[in-house]
Amino acid sequence: MKIENKIFIFDFDGVILDTDLLKYKIFSNLFKNENKVIQKKILKYHFLNQGINRIKKFEYILNTIIKKQNTKYSINFLEKSFSKQLNNKIDKCKFSTGSIRSLKFLNEKNINVYVATGVKQKEIDKIVINLRIKKYFKKIYGYPLKKDKIISKIKTREKIKNHNIYFVGDSMSDLRAARKMKINFLGRKTTLNSKLLGRNRYFKEKNVYKIVKKVF
Repeated sequence: MKIENKIFIFDFDGVILDTDLLKYKIFSNLFKNENKVIQKKILKYHFLNQGINRIKKFEYILNTIIKKQNTKYSINFLEKSFSKQLNNKIDKCKFSTGSIRSLKFLNEKNINVYVATGVKQKEIDKIVINLRIKKYFKKIYGYPLKKDKIISKIKTREKIKNHNIYFVGDSMSDLRAARKMKINFLGRKTTLNSKLLGRNRYFKEKNVYKIVKKVF
C-alpha cells in the first residue's frame, strides 16, 4: 500500500512562539482609556480574529467599534505603538511547548512544513531568522495574504489532497480558514484561548509535539 505524503501548516503566534497572550495585553493597553464596554468589544474582536493582521483589526475597531470622528487614534499611531511595545517584549517570549520538537520530528520525516500567519511578511521573515528556525520551513507566508489564500497557494504548489494537509492553529480564525479550505485542523490549547473559550473540543492539547504526533 502506497503511503501518501503529508504536509503541515503552522500558525505562528501561540503555536510556534508563545506571543498570543502578550499581543492580547498590548491590544488591551492601547485602548485602556476607552470605557469598559468598548474595551470588552475590542478584546473580543481581537480574540476571535487572532489570525487577521492587526492593521485590518485597527481599521475595523476605529470604523465599527469606536466610531468616533476626529479620534485621537489613527491606524499609523496604533501600529507604531503596538510595534514598539511588541519589540520591547518579544525577546522574552518562549517557544510554545513542543513546537521545536515537532518541527525537528517533521524535518526528520522529510515532511514539508509551512507557516501561515497574519503577521506582516517582512516582520515574520525577520522574526524567524532571529529565532534561527527558518531551516524548518519550506516557505513562510504572512500578511497581506489571508490564511485561506495561503492554504490555496500551498495546495497548488504541493499538488496534494485535502485530507493530507494539516493546519496547526490556536484561534477561531485558524479553525475557520481550515474549514473553508476543507483541510484537517489541529488545535493547540493556550492560556489565552482556554481562558476565553473555556473547555472546548477544538483546543485540548498544549504540547505541539503531541498534537502533531497523533497524526502518525
